[in-house]
Amino acid sequence: MQTEPAAVAVVECTPTDRFTGTEEQPLQVVRVRLRHLRPAGPLAVRVEGPGLATPRPRRLLARSAEAFALVDGDGAGDGDGAGGGGGDEAAEERPAAPASAEQTVEVSVDTGAAAPGTVLPGRVVVTDARGTQLASAELDLTVERPGWTIHLVPHFHYDPMWWNTQAAYTSEWDRPIRPGAPEPAWEYTGVPAFTLVPLHLQQAADDPDYRFVLSEIDYLKPFWDAHPQARDELRALLASGRLELVGGTYNEPSTNLTSAESTARSAEHGLAFHRGVVGGDPRTAWQLDVFGHDPAFPGLMAEAGLDSAVLARGPHHQWGPMFDRWGEALRAPDAMQYPAEHEWISPSGDGLLLHYLPAHYSAGWFSNAAPTLDEAEAQLLHLAGLLKGAAATRNVLVPVGTDFSWPHRWAPAVRRRWNARYLWPRIAYSTPRDYFAAVRAELAARGERPLPVTRDLGPVYTGKDVSYSDIKRANRAGEVLVQEAETLAALAAVRTGAPYPRARLDLAWRHLLHAAHHDGVTGSFSDQVYIDLLPTWREAHDLAAAVRDEAIAALAAAPPAGDGVPLTAANSLSWPRTDVLHAEADVSALGLADPARLGVRHGDGPAEAVHLDSAELGADGTVGRVRITLLARDIPALGTRTLRLVDAGRPLSGGWTAAPEGADPRIANEHLSAALDPARGGGLASVTRRADGQELLTPGQVSEVVVAEEYSAHPYFGEGPWHLLPTGASQGSADAPAERVTVEHGPLGARLTATGRTGPARWTRHHTLWNGLDRLELTTVVDEFTGSDQLLRLRVPADVPGGLPLAETAAAVVGRGFGFPDADTGADHTRAPWTLDSPCLNWFALGHTLKVRLHASERGRPAGARGTARVSTPDPTPGSEPDTRRRVGTQALGAVEIVLPDGGLPGHGIPIDAGAPDRLRTLTTALARRGVTATPTRSKGPRWGDLRSDSSLPDARLLLGGAAANTLSADVLAAAGDAYTRAAADAQATADASGEAVLLWVPAERALRAAWTPGCDLTGLRDLPAAVVLLPADDPSAALARLAGRLDAEPALDAVLPVPDDLHPADDLAERTTALLVRGTPGFVVDTAGRLHSNLLRSSTGRPSGQWMDPPVRTAPDGSSFQLQHWTHTFEHALVGGPGDWRDVDLARRGRAFSTPLTATATAPSAAEPRQAPLLDDPALIESVRPTADGTALLLRLHDPDRNGCTTRTVPLAVPVADETPAPPAEPRHSRYWLHNTGTAPLGNAPHTLALTPELAAAAPGEPITLTATVSANTPGTSPDGTISFEAPEGWGATAAPLPITAAPGGHAARTVTVTPPADASPGDHLLRAVFTPADGAPVTDTATLTVPGGGGADEAPARLTVHLDQDGTATLHNPFAEPVRGRLLAASPIGSWDAVPCPEIPFALAPGETAAVNIPLNSTNTASPGQYWLLLKAVHDGRTAYSPAIPLPLRGDDR
Repeated sequence: MQTEPAAVAVVECTPTDRFTGTEEQPLQVVRVRLRHLRPAGPLAVRVEGPGLATPRPRRLLARSAEAFALVDGDGAGDGDGAGGGGGDEAAEERPAAPASAEQTVEVSVDTGAAAPGTVLPGRVVVTDARGTQLASAELDLTVERPGWTIHLVPHFHYDPMWWNTQAAYTSEWDRPIRPGAPEPAWEYTGVPAFTLVPLHLQQAADDPDYRFVLSEIDYLKPFWDAHPQARDELRALLASGRLELVGGTYNEPSTNLTSAESTARSAEHGLAFHRGVVGGDPRTAWQLDVFGHDPAFPGLMAEAGLDSAVLARGPHHQWGPMFDRWGEALRAPDAMQYPAEHEWISPSGDGLLLHYLPAHYSAGWFSNAAPTLDEAEAQLLHLAGLLKGAAATRNVLVPVGTDFSWPHRWAPAVRRRWNARYLWPRIAYSTPRDYFAAVRAELAARGERPLPVTRDLGPVYTGKDVSYSDIKRANRAGEVLVQEAETLAALAAVRTGAPYPRARLDLAWRHLLHAAHHDGVTGSFSDQVYIDLLPTWREAHDLAAAVRDEAIAALAAAPPAGDGVPLTAANSLSWPRTDVLHAEADVSALGLADPARLGVRHGDGPAEAVHLDSAELGADGTVGRVRITLLARDIPALGTRTLRLVDAGRPLSGGWTAAPEGADPRIANEHLSAALDPARGGGLASVTRRADGQELLTPGQVSEVVVAEEYSAHPYFGEGPWHLLPTGASQGSADAPAERVTVEHGPLGARLTATGRTGPARWTRHHTLWNGLDRLELTTVVDEFTGSDQLLRLRVPADVPGGLPLAETAAAVVGRGFGFPDADTGADHTRAPWTLDSPCLNWFALGHTLKVRLHASERGRPAGARGTARVSTPDPTPGSEPDTRRRVGTQALGAVEIVLPDGGLPGHGIPIDAGAPDRLRTLTTALARRGVTATPTRSKGPRWGDLRSDSSLPDARLLLGGAAANTLSADVLAAAGDAYTRAAADAQATADASGEAVLLWVPAERALRAAWTPGCDLTGLRDLPAAVVLLPADDPSAALARLAGRLDAEPALDAVLPVPDDLHPADDLAERTTALLVRGTPGFVVDTAGRLHSNLLRSSTGRPSGQWMDPPVRTAPDGSSFQLQHWTHTFEHALVGGPGDWRDVDLARRGRAFSTPLTATATAPSAAEPRQAPLLDDPALIESVRPTADGTALLLRLHDPDRNGCTTRTVPLAVPVADETPAPPAEPRHSRYWLHNTGTAPLGNAPHTLALTPELAAAAPGEPITLTATVSANTPGTSPDGTISFEAPEGWGATAAPLPITAAPGGHAARTVTVTPPADASPGDHLLRAVFTPADGAPVTDTATLTVPGGGGADEAPARLTVHLDQDGTATLHNPFAEPVRGRLLAASPIGSWDAVPCPEIPFALAPGETAAVNIPLNSTNTASPGQYWLLLKAVHDGRTAYSPAIPLPLRGDDR
C-alpha cells in the first residue's frame, strides 16, 4: 500500500520574548515556521511538554490546491489576529511554481510558574481537524521575563555651531538659495530648529500619544522669541506631560574643559529659562553628544535640582560598545561591565540616575530610512532586543532621533500595530521622566538600588582638548577673569556700597556658557564658526576686566602717608598670597629720569626692587608708563592691599641682564635649582629641591618640545579634530642643539632661555625662578609655526617610581591612567587609535591620590602563618599598642574595578528595605572622595580594562569576598599560588573574628607600566593587581562601612602581601608628587616612562577644518585654514613637587594661584568707608562670591579639596546690595540676534523681543505688501507696552508716526504696516525696519528684506555689505542698499593680540550706497605678547554678516 506523503513539516520553531494574554497570565510566543507540502487543513499548532501548555492552539485555514499554488494569496490572515499570528514571512523565497509553500505562525504558550531563564523541553505539534498529528519538532523553550517596556523617546540633537553657523542651525538652514546667490558650501542643507520644533508640535497635535523632548537654550530661546504664538501650545504639552524640557543647562556643555563654576552657571541659566520663562521642570541632564564628562558634573546637577541624566559618550570609545563605525551593524552590548541604568556619582558623593545609551543617541533613528513598515518594525525590535542585554530593569530606552531630526515616520504605526498584537514588550512613547520613573519603581519593588558608579567618563575624543588651542586659553582666561571680577565686585558692593554690575557680568557669563558647548570650546568646528566665536570670548574678557578694575578701585584703601603712585593689588582667592604681580602704571608723577630708580613700597617698609618689563619716556625725558613685575607680599584673602610705586633714591630695579656667553646654564633661588643642556635643545636637565636634594626630573633625560606627525583623518574612523591621530613618528627639540641658550638675572630672579626650531615650529623657551617662590615657571613661545597635521607637546620627564597620573578636574582630583602619546593610531583600528590623553583644569601630576601600605607577616612569621590578624587591619590609632608589622612596599591606586560577590550585596542582588543604607555606595563614594574612581562589576561578568571597547583602564581590582563568596577571588588566588590561598584563609578567619574587612594583596604577573601598552587588554586574571577584601560572614555590610570609614580618616589602606618578593619594584611607590601647573592648556598625557606631556597646539586638515559656509571664504593671511594655527602662541606652565601626595604638596591652592595671577590697578584710593565685612571664614577654598538675586545675601561656592567636592553657602547681609543700572545701547539691538552669529542674546533674557514677518518677500512695483511686527514679553510678569515705529524705504509709503502697542503680562501683540514699492523702485534688496521702544527698557529692532525684481527678468545677486581692511587699520565699508545701514564692526583676533586692538567693537553708520572708511585703532608696539598675529573684521547689521580678509598683525613689545 502506498503511503501518502506528509502534508506539512515543521521547519523551525523559535521561542521569543513576546507575550500575549493578560498581565495575570502572560503567554510566551513561540514562532513556528511550517512548510506545506500538499493541500491540507484546517490545521492546529500547539506547544506541549512538561510545564508547557497552549491554552489556544493556533488555527490555520485549510489550503486548497489553488491556495497552495498561490493563486489566491500567500496565506496571510491564517489566524494572524491580535495576540499573535504571523503571515508568510518568506515571500521573497517563493518561486513562481512552488513545490511547497512556507508559513510562519505564532503560538502563545503558558510556561506556568517556571522562573525566567529556565529551559523547558517541549515540542511543537501540528494536527488536522481530526486531531491526527501531521508533524512535530522538538524545542527547548527558555522562559523569558514578561513585563518589558520599550520606551521610545523622540528628540532631536541640536548644535548651535559646528560645521555651520548659528544662523543656519537656528533658522536659516533650509532657506532656498536665492536666484543670483553664490552656491553655498555642501553642508548648507538641513533642517534648522525653527522648522524642527513646529514639526514635532505638529506630530503631537496629530497623535495624542506622541511625547517628545526639547532642550537647549541656544535654539529654544530664539524659537520662543520669534514664535510667541506657539507658547500656549508648548505650555499645554508641558502641563500634560507630553513634552519634557531636558538638559537643565544652557546647552550641552563640554564640562571637562570648563570650570565647576561654569557648569553651575550653565545649570543656573538653563533652569532660569526652562523653569522661570517657559514653565517646564527639567529633571534630566541631557548630555547626548558631549565628548567626555567632568567627574563633578552629576554632583553639580544634583545640587541644581536634577535627579537623572542621559548621555551617549563616556565609558566606551566613540560610538559606544555596540558598533565601531557609523552605520555598521550593531552587536550586542556584551562588553559593558555594568547596566545602562546606574547611579552616576561625583566624588562629592552626590549623583544622578543615569541612562547610558549603549547604541548612541541616534540608535532609533536608522529605522526611519526603512522602506516599509515591516522593516522599520523589525529594526526597532532588533535594536530593543539588543539593548535588553544592558538594561537594569525591564525598561529599554530607544532614542528616536538624531542630529536635527524630524519625527520618525514609522514609529507611530509600529507602536500602534505592535501593541495591538502583543501584551509585552509594550512599546510606549515616553519622556525621560516617564522612563526613569519606571526604572525607579521596578528597582524599589525588587528592593534594589542602582549600581553606584564613579567611573571617570573619558577620555573619549582626545583631540578636542587641543584643537584650536588658542580658544582653550581664551576660555580659561575668561573664566578666571569673570570669576575674579565677580568676586571683587561683590566684595566692593558689600564693603563700600558700590553698585553691583550684575547685567555686565551676566552677559560675560552667557558668552562663556554659549561657547562652552561641546562643539564650541572643543574646537571641533569650521573656520567661520571660529571667527564668529572669537569676539564673544573677547567681549567676556573686556567686560570682566572693566568690572574687576572698578571693583579694585572701590576696594582700594589709602596707602600710608608718603609720596608715590598708589598701586592696589587684589587677591580674589580665599587665602593670603605672596606672589609675582604683573602690572602697568603711569609713574610720570615721580619725575624719574632713570627707570632703575623705580621701587615699590609695602606699607612703611623700604623701597624694594621691581622688574622692569618696559618703560616709556615722555617728551621731557622722564619715565611715563611702565610695565613691571613685582613681588607682592601678604595680599589678604579676598581683599586688596595698596602699595606705592616710589622713587627709590638710587638705582634699584632693572630688567633681565644676560650673563656672558658660555656661562653655566644653571640658576637657583631659595627653593629650587635648575639647569639646561644646550646640546639637547636647551631642555631642562635638572630641577632639584634644595630643602632635601630631591631631583624632580628623570636622570639622563631633558624636557622637550615634541612635534608629532598626525594623520589628516583617522584611517578607519575618518574623524579629524575630534581624535588625536599620531602616526607614531615625531621629532623632539632634544634631537639637536639649541640655537642659543642664555642665562639671565634680574632684580627678582633668574631665568634660562633657549631658542631653536623643531620641524615647522620655531620656539623660545623661558625657565624662570622668582625669588621666594617654590615653582619653576616654564613659558613656551611658539614664535612661528607653519605645519599641518602635526601636534606640539611640551614633554617633561619627571618620573615618580610607582606613581600614577592624577589631575585636578573642575571640582575634584582623580586618578588618571597612563597614555600612549607615541602610538601609531592607524596601526590597528580596533585597539590602537586611543592615546588616552585627558583634560585637566589647573594641574596634572605623577604621584598618588590613595596608597595601599603593604605588610608582610608580623614578627617575621611566614606568609600564611596563623596569628597574623593585624597585618591587614588599619594602622593603630594613637595611644594603642605599637604596630609591629613589617612594611614591604606601597602601591598607588587611581581607578579600580570593584568586583561584587557572586550573591551580590544588599541592594545589589540582595533585597533591602527602602531606608536601609547602601554599603556598596558608601565604599564607592569614599574611594571617590580620595580621588579613586570605581566601577562595580559582577564576578562572572565582563571585566573592565579592554581598550578595544573601554575608553579608560583601571589600575587595580578590589574583589569583595574570599574564594567561597567570589568566583573571581577564587580564580585569582588559585592562579597566584598556595601561599595566597593559605593567607586568604587566615585573613578570612581574622575578618570573622574581628568583624573588620581584611585586605589581601595579590600583585599582577607584570608591573603595571609593562602591562599598560597601546591597545592593551588588562582583563585577564593576573593582568592587574588585586586586593581580595575578606569580609566577616556575620555582617559584611557593616565591615564595608567601616572600611569606607578608614578611607575617610586618611588616604591610605593596609593590606597583607603574602609573598613580598612578588611585588614588582617598578610598582613600589615613591611617596612624592611632581606636577605641572597649567594656564589654559587642558590636554595632557603621562606615559609609562613617567614623562609629563602637555598638549600645546595641533594643526588638523581633517573635516571640518577650513570650512566656510557664507562665501567668500576667509583664511589666515598666509592662505591657510585658521585650524592650522599659523601664528604666535604662548603657553605657560610651572613645575612643582614635594614629598607626599597632592594634598601634602598643596596642589589645589598652588594650581589656583598659578591660574589666577594677582592683579593690580593704579588708581586713586577709594574714599568710601567700609559698611560691613561679610563673614567669609570657611576653611574650604572659596570658588566664587556673588550677591543673591535680591541682594540680601552673598552666595558662596566652596571647594573642599580634601573631600573632593563643592558646596554652596549663603551669608546674610545687614545691608542689601544694589544693582548697577545698565547703560542703554547706543543703537537698538537686533532682536533676531542669532542671525549675526554672535552667540548669546546681547541683552540677555531681554524683557521684550520683536519679530517682523515675513522676513523675506518679493516686492513688485505698485503692489502693496503687508508686514506684521509682533512684540512679545519674555517673562510671565512683563507686559509688552510701548510703541512701534517703522523705517521703510523712501517713497514706499509706510506710517511714520510711532504706533502704540500693549498686551497682557507675558503675552504678545502685533501691529501691521503696508508699503507699496513705487513704479521706479530700484531692483534688488530693500530694507524695512521695525523698532519697538518699550515704556521701560532698551529698544529692539528687526528687519525685513523686500526684493524688487531686476529688469528683463534677470534676478540680481542678494545685496551684501562689503568690508576691506588695510594693513594700517583702515576699514573700508560699502553699503549696497538704497537705505541707510547701521551696525557694528567686531574685531576677531587670537588671544595674545588683544591688547593691540584696544577697541574690538566699533559702531558704523552708512548712507544709502555710501563707501566710507573707519579707523581701527591698533597698538602694535610695547605689547605684552610680541609675535606674529592677524586681525579680521566682522560687520553685523540687520541680521546680516560680512567678513573682511585677514591682515597680518605683527606685534613688538617687552619680553617677560
